Amino acid sequence: MQPAALDVSIINNCPTYSGIGRYTNELYSLLSPYFSLGYFTLPLTDGDEFPGKIVKRKTTIPFTSGWFFGSMFTKTAFDVALLNGLLHYGSAMIRPWTEDGIVTVLDLIPLSFGNNRLEKLVLKRNLKVFKNFSFVIAISERVKNELASRKFPEENLHTIYPNISKSFFPINDVEKSKLRREIGIPADKKLVISVSGATKNKNIEMISRIAKDLSGDCQIIHVGSSVDGVLNLNNLPNEVLNKLYNSADVFLAPSLDEGFGYPPIEAQKTGLPVVANDIDIFRETLGDSAVLVKNSEEEYLKGINYALKDDSFRKKSLINSSRFTAEKFVSDMKAIYQDAIKLL
Repeated sequence: MQPAALDVSIINNCPTYSGIGRYTNELYSLLSPYFSLGYFTLPLTDGDEFPGKIVKRKTTIPFTSGWFFGSMFTKTAFDVALLNGLLHYGSAMIRPWTEDGIVTVLDLIPLSFGNNRLEKLVLKRNLKVFKNFSFVIAISERVKNELASRKFPEENLHTIYPNISKSFFPINDVEKSKLRREIGIPADKKLVISVSGATKNKNIEMISRIAKDLSGDCQIIHVGSSVDGVLNLNNLPNEVLNKLYNSADVFLAPSLDEGFGYPPIEAQKTGLPVVANDIDIFRETLGDSAVLVKNSEEEYLKGINYALKDDSFRKKSLINSSRFTAEKFVSDMKAIYQDAIKLL
C-alpha cells in the first residue's frame, strides 16, 4: 500500500529508551506504511537510533535533558521551516509553537510527584496551550480522566493505548535455567523482576524494603536505576529483557502512579505473573489478571508468595496483554490522523 500524501510531522524530544522515545518511535514505525510522515528528534544520547530525521541543535550548550531543551528552546531545537503541515507533539513536555494540532499526553506525573519545580511549571504552561488542541490523545483512561478534570474539552480527548513491542513473547522451548545462564543471573532462586527509573512515583524504596524480608530462596532483580539490596541491571536491549522476563517467576510493580506502565504489560506478554500496587491505572490495565495489593511491605510479600503458588496467573497474563496490539493502535491512530487532516 502506498502511503497517503499527508503532511504530518511527529516531534520527539527524548532518547529511545525512555517511554516517550519508545512511544514516538513505535508511532512512526507503525504508521509510516499508511501516511507520509516526518519524524524529528534531538540527538540527545550517543548511540541512539531513531527512524527519522535527526534535527541538529543550533547551540553548543550541552543539554542532556530532552524535556528541558524541547520545552525551553523549541524553536532553537527544531528547524521550524522543516515542519510544515500538521504536527503531532509526542509529549506534553514539548513546548507548543502552533495553536492547534495533535498532542499525546503520556502522564501528568510531574504535577503530583515531580521534584523539579521548573518541570512542573513548564508542564502547566504547555497544558494551557494543549487544552485548545482539537486532538488530545491520552494513553489511558486514567490520563484522560485527569485531563477532563483539568477542563480539557471531552470531545477533543481520545484514549489510545500504546502498542507493546512484539519483542516480548513467551520462549516456550527453553528451560529457565538455560536462559538464566545466558544472561548471567542466579539459576537456583525464585526470581522477582522489577523495571523502572528512580522518579518518586516509581516507589523504588519499597523494593529495597521488600528485598530485606524475602525468603532466602528468592532474589529481586531490578532493571533501570540502582536499588539498594538487590541485583541491579541496566541498559538491556529488548532481546535480553525478553529473556529476563521469561526466566523470572514474578514481576513486581510498586508504582504509586503511572500514565500507563509499559513494563508490567511487557512482562505479561511473556506469561509472567504480575504483583502490583492497587492503584487506578493498574486496575485499568491489569485488573484481575494480576495480584493487586495495598502499598505495604507485608502486602507485597503476601502477593509475591500468592503469585508464586498460583499458576493460573500465567494464562491470565497472556490473555490480558493480548488487548494491547499494534493492529489496534494503528487502527485508532489512523482514524485520528484522517480526522485531523480533514479538520486542520
